[in-house]
Formats: sequence, C-alpha cells, structure tokens
Amino acid sequence: MKLLVFNVQNKYRLEDYNGIYRNKDTVKALSSFTKEHDIDILCLQEVVENYRNRLAENLKDYKFYGKPRIGNNFFTKHIAKLKKFNESVNIFTNLKVNFARNIKLPNLPDFIPRVATLITVSTSLGDITIINIHLSAYNKISKRRQLKYILKIISNLNTKVILTGDFNMNVKSSLLNKFIDRLNKIGINHLKITEKTFKKSKCNLPIDHIFLSNNLKVIKLEVIKNDIKFSDHYPILLEL
Repeated sequence: MKLLVFNVQNKYRLEDYNGIYRNKDTVKALSSFTKEHDIDILCLQEVVENYRNRLAENLKDYKFYGKPRIGNNFFTKHIAKLKKFNESVNIFTNLKVNFARNIKLPNLPDFIPRVATLITVSTSLGDITIINIHLSAYNKISKRRQLKYILKIISNLNTKVILTGDFNMNVKSSLLNKFIDRLNKIGINHLKITEKTFKKSKCNLPIDHIFLSNNLKVIKLEVIKNDIKFSDHYPILLEL
C-alpha cells in the first residue's frame, strides 16, 4: 500500500485557483505522479474546491473525502475572500472505504477554522483508519487543543491507524514531543524523517508528519524533492 502526504499550497492570491499556476498545470502533475507510482491514498492539505474538482476529474478511479473548513453555502460560493480560504484536507483513495467522517477541530483562540478527515479502508494489511489533518499555523493553545482532540479520537479506535498531515511544527516543539510520547503509549509510532518538508524552513526538519500503528511495517519512506515542485511543501511517500 502506498500513501502520499502533500500540502499542495493554496494559491490564495489568485482568483478561483484551480491548479493552473504560472502556465503549469499542477493538477495534471499530481495526477500523473499518482498514477505512475500507483499511489493508493492521497492525503492532501490546503485543497480548494476548483482544485479538488479538477483532481477528481483526472483521478476517476479514486473517490475523495473531506469537506471544506467553512462549509458549502451561498456565502462561501459567492464571497471571493471566503471562497479563497475555504480549504479542505481531502483524502483521495482507490481502496474500499468502510467508514468516513469529517471532523471539526477546536480552533479558538485562533479564528481560522480547522478540520480533519478520517476514513477506514480495507487493505491486504487489514482495516486501517487514516486521519488527515492540518493544524493551526501559529497559535500554540489552538494546536494543543487540536492534538488533544485527535488523541481522544485515536484512543477510541479499534483498527490500525495512520495519522498524517501538516502539523505546522517540528520535533523541536515540546508540544509535538508530548503528543509523540502519548501516542507511543498506545502503540502508535512517529516516523522519523530527517529532511525538511516545508521549503522555507531554516532547519532541516519536517513540519509534515506520519504516525502509524507499530504493527504496520514500513517498506519505504521518502521525501519527494524532484518530481513535484509546485508547492511550498515537499510531498512524503510512504509504502507499507
């Protein structure tokens, strides 16, 4: 089973961003990479509606899950600023999905809503629950509340688990390290990545992370730096 984690970067300065950027079609680039490398699961962050719809058209054998963080209504469809920032954390997969859930994460005191997407899939490795998240960027209190909420959800699961996404912090963060320790106690390990995943980062450490149940064996873990270059993040490829 192959999984790709990727913050595709919402080009919010553009009107109705749909994946076309500087004469390059980023949707087609991601779709081609997905097909060429036989990716089973895409965990994406900062996905806006037009981008998601075009990606779905290009990946017809995949279904997508996850709703926008502000919701779908008249205001988010017709007010330009709301539409630009109405991101989703989508999961695309060609595997059988037994269960799917959209999760609203606590965001206060940060004013920007945050969401997560959860699915349970049937695989040759058994049933696996995948949780894709994008935590608050700057507010430590919001991040702490979000991690606590995610930990509560994971603690009640009875399947193998993969937790991944953009955590907006690296392993120098005491908050992240406490979260790592708590997951370790329930049999979920943090995968060590020794390269940065946010291109502008001043240190060579990732802010995008993967956690998985300790009874899942990693075959390959790689930060992709050469094949997909349109985002301010590097994607991570995991093979189990």
